[in-house]
Amino acid sequence: VNSGLYALRLTPFNYTIFTVPGVASNGRINTSNLMIIGGSPDTVRHQKMTGWYKYTPTGNDSCSILVNLYKWNGTSRVTVASGVFGTSAATTTYSPFEVNLSYATADVPDTVLITVYSSALGASHIGTVLLVDNFSFSGIMKTDQIKKGASLVSLYPSPADQELTFRFTDELIPDSKLIITDVSGNVMKEVMLN
Repeated sequence: VNSGLYALRLTPFNYTIFTVPGVASNGRINTSNLMIIGGSPDTVRHQKMTGWYKYTPTGNDSCSILVNLYKWNGTSRVTVASGVFGTSAATTTYSPFEVNLSYATADVPDTVLITVYSSALGASHIGTVLLVDNFSFSGIMKTDQIKKGASLVSLYPSPADQELTFRFTDELIPDSKLIITDVSGNVMKEVMLN
């Protein structure tokens, strides 16, 4: 542990013919599509989540910690904010992690969903170990701190192989950043947009 008596230990395991990552969440798994849903009640516009981790990857494994804030609008769940921490670097001692939340709306959330993966879906190796401890939220985002971004109109071709085109409706805010992640939340590419 980093402090206290317990830490969360995640490691991939064999399931039928696949190796799947160790996964922990405050939500639950929808068995029809294997998506993690639900979460815990939370009505705070957090700025970030921090904690401590120790990671021993095997092969090309990379761990990730995802945080999503949602609000039910009467018919569907809207993403209010999201953030991700991911790494493939090994640590022999506990190291701090930080998940900065990026707000998409000015809404007050009603749910937080936290998901921790020991490795990427479809690329897990037996022997990888992720320990996480001391999760906490800090800071509060006010609605006037949100910078409105340009709306995405289209993304093509889909699926893409080598080239992907993004088309926006409005002018971009200076120093905007496009972050492309895989389904596990691992950052695949970051691009500054001018």
